[in-house]
Amino acid sequence: MRVRASAGMTVIEVLVAATILGFIAALFGVGLLHIRECGERSERLTRAVLLASNAIEGVRMTGDPPPEEGPLGFDRVVTVSPYEGNSDLLEVVAEVYWRHGALHRVALRTLIFRRTLPDRS
Repeated sequence: MRVRASAGMTVIEVLVAATILGFIAALFGVGLLHIRECGERSERLTRAVLLASNAIEGVRMTGDPPPEEGPLGFDRVVTVSPYEGNSDLLEVVAEVYWRHGALHRVALRTLIFRRTLPDRS
């Protein structure tokens, strides 16, 4: 009669443990990739909002739209027009576009008060 030693694990137990550990490691890796992609998406969105906000501030300071070129990978379109025919109010729309897979867009819109002085000629 053969006596089985109680110390150690069988090959089946080791294979099951290795399989479970492999699944856990794969899930952890997928989670890290997802977190990284979310961080990059958030960074691009934040950068686009900052570019649009800076464009609006540029119009507020100078009254003229800034150049349409943004940093590498971003395009900016700024539109300045009188608001509903009122020459004291300017409607400023700053749109920033970028492509990461699909085309993405952020648009900020605001009104700027500019008092027009009467012509004294």
